[in-house]
Amino acid sequence: MRTSASLLNAIRQVEERWKEGTRLHKIAAQYGVDPGNLVRAFRKKHGVTPKEFIDAKRKELVLREMKKDGIIGYEIGVMIGMDDLAFYRWVKRAFGKPLILLRKEIQRNQNKV
Repeated sequence: MRTSASLLNAIRQVEERWKEGTRLHKIAAQYGVDPGNLVRAFRKKHGVTPKEFIDAKRKELVLREMKKDGIIGYEIGVMIGMDDLAFYRWVKRAFGKPLILLRKEIQRNQNKV
């Protein structure tokens, strides 16, 4: 097994480049670490898996961008490294509702303030 420096570099890669959508096994291979060890080390550091970390970052970005006027879903998808169809599926899975309903909810909440 590689040194812990390799694991730390792989963790940093996930933290800093989460928008790119690089698969975990590719990051692990790039740094010569086992994907399972990477997941365990990441969870130990952050308290969540890399997938949970990335999903939380994506959700945060989506909610922030949805508050802007005139931005369309496709543009947000590109920001987080997803193509059009994958983005819309991910939104439905992550938020439990389609993008159009999420947008209406955000607009409704903004109007209340």
